[in-house]
Amino acid sequence: MDVRGCVCVCVCQNAYTSADETVYELLLPIDKPELLQNALKVFAEFATRVVIADDDLDRERGAVLEEWRQGRTAAGRAAEAHWKLVLEGSRYAERLPIGLESVIRKAPASVVRGFYTKWYRPQNMAVVVVGDFPDTDAVVKLLGSTLGKVRRRERVRSCVSFHFVCGVLSWLCGGR
Repeated sequence: MDVRGCVCVCVCQNAYTSADETVYELLLPIDKPELLQNALKVFAEFATRVVIADDDLDRERGAVLEEWRQGRTAAGRAAEAHWKLVLEGSRYAERLPIGLESVIRKAPASVVRGFYTKWYRPQNMAVVVVGDFPDTDAVVKLLGSTLGKVRRRERVRSCVSFHFVCGVLSWLCGGR
């Protein structure tokens, strides 16, 4: 993909991952429609053609480990303990979305690719475009021409349900 003219996709992006979602936020000027088109092409690639190369993954480990380390403060450990208590009995309580240090350090690219294939599925993705666009019909047409080509992937197996019963409520009610 030619990303010239789409420098903002690399510079002005923000992302976060929670237990239920990964959100990518791109801030683009609305007066340059080619940037929006390139950004939507990037999202189409996120949905269909992500390449997780061994070398790229190894280079990214340091950044992810740093994020993991930043969460190991006293406040971070207290928050983790809080969520383990609140989400007790659910798979959400097993670990934070960032994962385990050992996995961040050593997971092979094949495992990360398998995770991506299983969970990052086009049919689970949504794109929201917000802005004071002079021609919203053109934006809708652009969405259709770039993301409308993305096709659902067959399910590899049924997804796991992560429903939970709040352990704190049962504890407060004398259930422990």
